[in-house]
Amino acid sequence: MKAEQYEAIKPLLAAQRRDSTTPVCKESISASELDSPGQDRTLLWGYTCDRNSFHVYLKDQMIHKVVYGHPNKLKEYVTAPSMTCESMAPEKSAYPSACDAQFVRLMLQKGQHVTYTTFIERDEAPFYGALREELTA
Repeated sequence: MKAEQYEAIKPLLAAQRRDSTTPVCKESISASELDSPGQDRTLLWGYTCDRNSFHVYLKDQMIHKVVYGHPNKLKEYVTAPSMTCESMAPEKSAYPSACDAQFVRLMLQKGQHVTYTTFIERDEAPFYGALREELTA
């Protein structure tokens, strides 16, 4: 996501800050809901409370989620044509510049809260986190 896209989304994020009364989001997002579902890319990259990397990405028209520690040690892997929003939100934070703007908007529209770190500009890349095939079990 580019800085101007993040700035446009920030008011929506502020309006949806999670509090103790926010219900858990059970809605799903499918690969077919995304623009260019054939374009492999990171949808969200962040980290867990245990400081593990949390990477949701689109590849081969499927949504993949990997959670991994250092050094590239796989902790969890799930792939499906669709996933619940809740399962695609890291418990700690996401890096906004490493997230897909449309995916972030879909998560918001479906009621899923995600906490984002400070925006730091990144070079554009198809993937920001590690892919399943780059990780060891």
